[in-house]
Amino acid sequence: ETEVVSSLSTGAKLFILTVIFYGILEAIIGNWSAVYLVHEKGFSIKTASLALSFFWIFMTVGRMSATFLTLKMDARWLYRLSPLFIFISLLFIIGITQESLILFSYVAVGLSCSYFFPLTLSISTQYHDQWRESLPALVIAGLMFGVCIGSFVIGFLRERMVMNLGQAFWVASFSALIVGCFSIFLTLQKPVKAVRNS
Repeated sequence: ETEVVSSLSTGAKLFILTVIFYGILEAIIGNWSAVYLVHEKGFSIKTASLALSFFWIFMTVGRMSATFLTLKMDARWLYRLSPLFIFISLLFIIGITQESLILFSYVAVGLSCSYFFPLTLSISTQYHDQWRESLPALVIAGLMFGVCIGSFVIGFLRERMVMNLGQAFWVASFSALIVGCFSIFLTLQKPVKAVRNS
């Protein structure tokens, strides 16, 4: 596997790096939201549970609709816009003090997150067709590595009082900006397949 990674082009490696940062932010939202909303924002356990449920429900709904959306628009634009919407949604989550409004932010961030990972899988192989057999597995591994950082590393730092969850959500926001920059840079040109078919 190490030999496969070393043989990849820089662009293919950047897709893997991008999804690592995405995994960090998804793990922070998915694993730490309930604790964050209850202990640091003072919201009720019911609201925190509903917010997290809405996040996963609308992520699922969004992923199911991604195929239909990409039939009607250039998938690259959806890929670029997703991190921007994640970033804006996270800013609302961080800034909101009214408990009644937080659920809307979790609907928004769930929908915003839903498209990114499936599109990374499909777009990365379109740009790097020569690694279509190995690249999807490496992208999935990158996601898992990012999730590990967002789950266990954040937990480790929190237990040692190096970082609180408010700061962790700022890390998630910063990760969304990094992901957004990569998503634009990696899709500036048309995929090789698109060029060949045009």
